[in-house]
Amino acid sequence: MAFLVIFGLFSLLVVGFMVSVNVSMSDSAREAKLAMEKELANWQALPTVDQYLAEHPHCRTDRGIKCHSCNSTSIKNWGVFHATSEQRAFICNSCGKRLYRNEAAGDVTTSPPAE
Repeated sequence: MAFLVIFGLFSLLVVGFMVSVNVSMSDSAREAKLAMEKELANWQALPTVDQYLAEHPHCRTDRGIKCHSCNSTSIKNWGVFHATSEQRAFICNSCGKRLYRNEAAGDVTTSPPAE
């Protein structure tokens, strides 16, 4: 009888732990989704390269495009969600200013790359 009581209490403890882990996992998944949605909104708020150059025509150079903030020509091509993301943000390597975005082909997705 004592064994059954102890086993029952242990089972309740394990089930309670599993429920709390599932809740925290869903919370972290929810937080990750919100973070990705925020990144998507930030990317969509950037001008396209054509819009950027229309607004900053002096940033077109013989060798490409430069930053309107610090005049650096060192610009990184950054995947918004992951390294192979179709959604690309172009960011100045010198001052860190987010300059413009690409026009991604296909559907905009926040899913990680297929492995």
